[in-house]
Amino acid sequence: MFLFEGFGSSIDGNISVAVCSNPKMEYEIISHSASSTEHNIEWLDKDRVDYNFVLPEYKDTYLEECGVPISFLEVQTVDEGIMWYSKHTDMPDCMIPYLAEYHWGKKPSVILPKKNNKKKKPVPTMEIKHGKFLIEFN
Repeated sequence: MFLFEGFGSSIDGNISVAVCSNPKMEYEIISHSASSTEHNIEWLDKDRVDYNFVLPEYKDTYLEECGVPISFLEVQTVDEGIMWYSKHTDMPDCMIPYLAEYHWGKKPSVILPKKNNKKKKPVPTMEIKHGKFLIEFN
């Protein structure tokens, strides 16, 4: 278990550091006003750090192991979804619009079936008779 210990910031206020008990979990937040040469900042393309997150609604599903990429969560429209699927997956081009429509298109209203209020049929009862019986097979 990791313990979040707080934030620290630089004197000029351009860099803040989130301090954690595990050094691998620490990260820096750098303002855009900070000069890249002064702090040796190299900005990366967000596609190079597309981490996977496990959302609560994917608990106990196959997505719990691999998670969902951040870029997938940023998609809001069908057109953005088509672009995302064509860039990040190896899906055939004919399938991409259907997948995008499924995830980001209009969801049809679900019509729940009506509850069946038919009377239950009575359960047949059996009589058990004891004694000797003669069975003939013709």
